[in-house]
Amino acid sequence: MGVSGPSHLANAVLAMVKAAFDTIDFEVHSGTHPRLGVVDHICFHPLLDASLDQAATTARFLATDMGSTLQG
Repeated sequence: MGVSGPSHLANAVLAMVKAAFDTIDFEVHSGTHPRLGVVDHICFHPLLDASLDQAATTARFLATDMGSTLQG
């Protein structure tokens, strides 16, 4: 389940998304906040010395792994 790109952070985010998919059951969920799915939004911003291109690359690798690993 590894992100084939540059980031341990992306691996951690993928693990969190998988845990959310495995844990949250919308059939029994109740609440007032509208949701599209278990994971609605993942935000990527460059921090410290990282560039916007690096953040975008990490986002693309994560999206690819989420699609192939989680069928999402």
